[in-house]
Amino acid sequence: MNAIQKIEGLSSCESLRKLDLTLNFIGEISSVVNLRECEALEQLFLIGNPCAQFKFYKYFIIHLLPQLKELDGLQIERSDRILAAQNWDQIKFITLKEEENYQKERSREREEYLAEKEKKYKNLGKSPQCLILDIEDPIERRKEFFLQRSNYSPESKLELQNVLEEIEKEKEDSRGDRIEKEKDEKPERQLFMKDGNPFNINQPKLKFSLDEKREEYLMNIEVYRYLPTEKLDLDIQTNYVRLYIDKKLFQIRLDEDIRSDQSKAERSKTTGMDIEYVHIVTGFLLLTLPKVNPSNFILPTRKPAENAAKTVTDNAKDGKDKFLEVTGGDNHVDFGNICKHNSDGDDLLDSDEPPELEPL
Repeated sequence: MNAIQKIEGLSSCESLRKLDLTLNFIGEISSVVNLRECEALEQLFLIGNPCAQFKFYKYFIIHLLPQLKELDGLQIERSDRILAAQNWDQIKFITLKEEENYQKERSREREEYLAEKEKKYKNLGKSPQCLILDIEDPIERRKEFFLQRSNYSPESKLELQNVLEEIEKEKEDSRGDRIEKEKDEKPERQLFMKDGNPFNINQPKLKFSLDEKREEYLMNIEVYRYLPTEKLDLDIQTNYVRLYIDKKLFQIRLDEDIRSDQSKAERSKTTGMDIEYVHIVTGFLLLTLPKVNPSNFILPTRKPAENAAKTVTDNAKDGKDKFLEVTGGDNHVDFGNICKHNSDGDDLLDSDEPPELEPL
């Protein structure tokens, strides 16, 4: 919301082509001369300003700004420029007189405005600069503001802007409190199942590997390379490992119980070599987790090939054939008995008569 009373500070805008100052408080019409250096200016809007009520407002601006092509959305004709040039002395005198009268009226309105505020808050010991915003209760302040009558002036417009900004700020604070309340009411993440076993959770989406040995677990968690160790919140329990990284949870359940008091955690220095045989520092987190009952671990076994051959030989000696084998030296197959002959010995394929059907 603007309350501009004078055109200034735009002389350096060489590329300015359009300027819209609609619904402001520009009464000092002579200040348009500050736009003469804006040679690219083609459109100017001053509708709703006090200067637009002056008798020769249009011709005064046309004469001062020869680069303009449109004023308040209307194209400037060549005849308008001729009239402005021919009657410039009279136009200038009358327009500047109107500007002087307006300045006097504005000074009077400003003094009346401050005097009214000072009178209204005299009993409260408030200065006129504090105005209505000094009332402590915001509801009463707004009620008092919107019930009072005021003139259309820069002071009243700025006062309205302050009240609207205060209302908007309270709305934002209310929305923020509601969002924070919803966050607080959001249920916390469940870390354990109903039977007490922990969930597997990987919020930071870290890559990891878990290698199970007879005596221990070896876990390699690929934490961020340049993350300080102080940012890692590690918790090792008997059946799970939990790690917080910037409030993001990483949790892994273990099949066997471990000795948390004997477990070790360290940041790796290297993880191998690249193509130029230079060590690569990764900073991964290495965990060594000793088992409580390492005897429960069973390694997969496989019979040697010679033992399998010996078993086959022993079975052959005992006469116990436990394998399917194809016997017979002749691999010839007799297809002669594939088709069944009738009891009379006549081949059904050579008979011209159809076979008798059995009664139902």
